[in-house]
Amino acid sequence: MKFDFLNHNVRILSPNQTERFYNLRENLGAYFLQIAEKYSLIPEKIKLIDGGINSVLIKFKNKSSSYLLKITTNKDATSEIFFYRALSTNALPVPKIINFDLSEDLIPYQFFIMEEVEGVQSFQDHINDETATKGGYIYAKELKKVHNIAVNGFGRPLDIGGLNWSQKSWLEALKSFFEENAGYKNVENLFTSEQLKAIYRLTIVNQKLEILKPCLLHGDIPNGLMQIKPTIKFLAFIDPSGIIGGDFLYDVSSIYHINEKGEIGVGFMKGFEKGCTEAYPMNNQEIYRFHCLRLFHLFWKSGFFYKHGWNTNLLHEQTITKLDQIQKQYGIR
Repeated sequence: MKFDFLNHNVRILSPNQTERFYNLRENLGAYFLQIAEKYSLIPEKIKLIDGGINSVLIKFKNKSSSYLLKITTNKDATSEIFFYRALSTNALPVPKIINFDLSEDLIPYQFFIMEEVEGVQSFQDHINDETATKGGYIYAKELKKVHNIAVNGFGRPLDIGGLNWSQKSWLEALKSFFEENAGYKNVENLFTSEQLKAIYRLTIVNQKLEILKPCLLHGDIPNGLMQIKPTIKFLAFIDPSGIIGGDFLYDVSSIYHINEKGEIGVGFMKGFEKGCTEAYPMNNQEIYRFHCLRLFHLFWKSGFFYKHGWNTNLLHEQTITKLDQIQKQYGIR
């Protein structure tokens, strides 16, 4: 069994991370072997294909079939497994979970093994063409099917059956997510006290955002797998993250911008906006919540970027612009 997970000097190459982040990467090879032994796997063609902040993803073959092992550092595997099960129960396409362990007994992290989805193709060469636009349109329509699924609470499920949830209300879920991912001290370094008060009034303490009936959320769109040829086809949602239960507008509002490097793409956004217009006809109250939740996304991401030492210029500018827009549109001073 030959593999190299390139974890050398990870503390230098990836500064300002948690100890759990470093420990996982420095011991990834040993953890992978323990998991393979536990489930009697004979892995071949082993490759680390993702090394994000909150998880690592390892692709491997076992008896000619392709699988993915996901190990999380933020103890969010429960949410992901619940999400996949909820979609599968409602006949929506998802990766098939083969094994999982949430106990942190075998290794000090939650993990699961799933089948690799076949037929996946990239939109990398389709930034602003008909293929990208149709892809965005189809994605929006599929996302609506996710939001049609009701859940029993707000925030994150505390069990894979979704019986118990992390928060009792929608505002509590938003506040908890903000505190965990951005933090008050970080945003205080980016915005004036007056701006902060105005943003808080429109987001985490805004009673007008409260809802009574939460739905299933993805939490990190536009993550998903699609086929482009011979026809454009949606294959599966992947990598749900953060808030899994709440207001559908939380998902929809999170994507309404063009990334600085064009990762989402103009064409995809055109199609997504058209699909959302058809799938989510909004009343005035929902339009208001949409704008406030869009502000929330820009705000927490600004703090998140600052926390990790990344460039916050674009997000900071977008946050202030969105704040001004809401204040003018709704006559708020």
